[in-house]
Amino acid sequence: MGARLARERLADLSARLERASGAEERALLEVERERIAVVATAPVGHAAAAGDVVAFGAEVSVRDPEGKERVVIVASADEIGLVPHAASATSPIARALMGTHPGDVVEFSGPRGPEELTVVDVRFPS
Repeated sequence: MGARLARERLADLSARLERASGAEERALLEVERERIAVVATAPVGHAAAAGDVVAFGAEVSVRDPEGKERVVIVASADEIGLVPHAASATSPIARALMGTHPGDVVEFSGPRGPEELTVVDVRFPS
């Protein structure tokens, strides 16, 4: 789903949520709205196309202070478990990486505790 379609879907869900009467219907619509909001609000544009700025869909090579490298793909929550190395765009590591360039150092608190990573490379696989 593209950003424009996601924004349209988000507006539709918000309108349906305002009209919803049952608690179960409201809960389902709220979950769907949160899921679509990730795509609708993900940064996209010319900088992302240039391949040097981390944005939604980026494949990011990072290095920890000990020199160990790993790859993180900024993905939607729906892609977790389907895309190897995927991190939800709302996860601490993805939020820390968004908008960074190769050479930038990010710090965040994740499941492993506080982490520091250096961005090595940013790619946008086709």
